Amino acid sequence: MSVKYTAADELNRQVKNRYRSFLRMMRKYYHEDDQKRVRKALRNVMAHRDELSDQTGEPYIFHAMNVARIVIEQMGLGVVSAVVAIFHDLA
Repeated sequence: MSVKYTAADELNRQVKNRYRSFLRMMRKYYHEDDQKRVRKALRNVMAHRDELSDQTGEPYIFHAMNVARIVIEQMGLGVVSAVVAIFHDLA
């Protein structure tokens, strides 16, 4: 018996993988309390991910994590900046 994966299953797998990768990266830069704040922001966006996509049709959460990653890794900014990066394009 083979299991068939749908496009939604593949998308969920991609979201989980990127989320886990983002969390691993974040541990290098932030203390636990700050990590919790960023995770809360990500969970808030992910709760609405079926409604949110960018201009390419890619889930918004991918863009949000990419921008937050730049803010954290490349710019060295704090947790408030990371949270703002996650929400920056939702208006």
